[in-house]
Amino acid sequence: MTEERIKPRLPRYIRTSCFLVAFVVICLIIENPFGEAETREIVRRVCNAFTVPGIVFSGIGALSYIFRLGVYDGILYSFSNFTLHNIWVTRQPKSYKTFYEYKRARDEKGRGWLPHVLTVGLVSLLIGVLLLAIYLVL
Repeated sequence: MTEERIKPRLPRYIRTSCFLVAFVVICLIIENPFGEAETREIVRRVCNAFTVPGIVFSGIGALSYIFRLGVYDGILYSFSNFTLHNIWVTRQPKSYKTFYEYKRARDEKGRGWLPHVLTVGLVSLLIGVLLLAIYLVL
């Protein structure tokens, strides 16, 4: 990868990593691993503190990838047509008359996803698995 391609992505990864670290710190505060005397128990609680945010972040990243594939288009189209025009009556006309028009418009706009969230979540999950291996060895 060239430097031009890496530079714009770096702030996303740094920001996501900061959120993950904050989540890990909150989990550490909740778990209170350093109040334990036994090393094995400390490692288990730190493992939990890395695994939970890893699962949450990688799950969000995976869902955004699935969303990019268009899996949720039918649900979103149904929600926008039924809920917004039948339950909350608006004076705006329906944006799309058919699901085909809606899907074509979504494809033309382009669909983004969150690879940085998935990557940071998988790294945290990997750290959790490594700590689990250490826990099982102790």
